[in-house]
Amino acid sequence: SRCIRITSCLLSTKSVLDTLVYYNLTYSSILLGDPYLSFALVAAAEYPGRLLGVVSVNYLRRRTAYIALYSFASVCSAASIFVPAEASWALMASALLAKMGLIAAHCVSVVQMSELYPTKLRTTAMGFTITTSRIGAILAPFTKELGVVFFPWVPKVVDIIGCACLILVSLPLPETFNEPLPDTLHDIEKARNGSKKKNALDPYVTAEAQPLR
Repeated sequence: SRCIRITSCLLSTKSVLDTLVYYNLTYSSILLGDPYLSFALVAAAEYPGRLLGVVSVNYLRRRTAYIALYSFASVCSAASIFVPAEASWALMASALLAKMGLIAAHCVSVVQMSELYPTKLRTTAMGFTITTSRIGAILAPFTKELGVVFFPWVPKVVDIIGCACLILVSLPLPETFNEPLPDTLHDIEKARNGSKKKNALDPYVTAEAQPLR
């Protein structure tokens, strides 16, 4: 199906960028100040990020959540560029806030991923997307080195560009908020084409909806 191919390409690209920015922010946070305290704070930031993700999944439309969360992460990354190197706590706080926004957006992405594929393809598609995300994990350590070769703020620019690209890649995805999970490719095509036919007009749905006698 053409829509499945397009969705898979968008989600694979999104997973690579998401993982790249995630690990880049993690490396930036751990390298600030006391490494032990930094590591503890980086791990602790996962919890409010997941909680924010739960709220976003339940109450925000998918595109709205992506725009808000990725924009928040990019603003926090941009703010750290103008913070002096001596203010390690301010740098760490901006990196952790950016990571929280990214974690919340990732939670929305994982939920939407399951909403975009039919039942028989859902697990395979999610496994494929997770596999492609490892490309971002491979590239992340090299983006950190850009700050050594060029300027210290270059990795932050990579984060900002990555968040902007994540917004652009997320917008073409179908809106799935409060929509039923698709069971077949027929459901995917119908949702993509914006069909508003009633179930009574669909012979497949009508046949399944008949009560047992």
